[in-house]
Amino acid sequence: LGTRSWGERLSLKPWPAGRGTHAFTEAARDLRARHGVDWRRIEAITVLVGPVQRMLVDPPLRKQAPQTVIDAKFSIPFAAALALVRGRVTLDDFTDEALADPQVRALAGRVTARDDPDSRTSAGGALLVKLMDGSTLQASVPMPLGCPDRPLSREALIAKFVDCAARAARPITASRAEQIAHRLLGIDAEPDSSRVFDLL
Repeated sequence: LGTRSWGERLSLKPWPAGRGTHAFTEAARDLRARHGVDWRRIEAITVLVGPVQRMLVDPPLRKQAPQTVIDAKFSIPFAAALALVRGRVTLDDFTDEALADPQVRALAGRVTARDDPDSRTSAGGALLVKLMDGSTLQASVPMPLGCPDRPLSREALIAKFVDCAARAARPITASRAEQIAHRLLGIDAEPDSSRVFDLL
């Protein structure tokens, strides 16, 4: 089997959308938090993308106004607009009702893409925001949260697990899900790892 476990180099996604959208989600959240950007003051947004991310911005009209949940999850304009308008990107933001949100759709329609000649990764990206007063803001995320070099905190992992478990076909209560999460995260110390799965 070799000597290196590539599982240790996996990214864990903080947001329930295509991984290629995450740098732009994070950049948008950063601009909103740092500068208190009000989406209503945004005239235009330019996203700098690498070759692999082109599929997340083209064709422009389809990505600016996704018609299905799966299209929305693989749309940089929609993900960035969600983060700027709502300040979050959660499973609740990928529903038919959320897709019809006029505020998110209006802002996603102001997003255009430009090739980033310096792009060396399919995960990173940058966001340029032009405000209606003529000023501009920029945020760049070379490696988005959740990658091995910027891992999610234990608390964030557990919170995500609890949220997802509550949506299962047979929902798991928050307290039970938290117990399972703690056991899974400490599975290397379990005398019999199969007993962890008995909790399910």
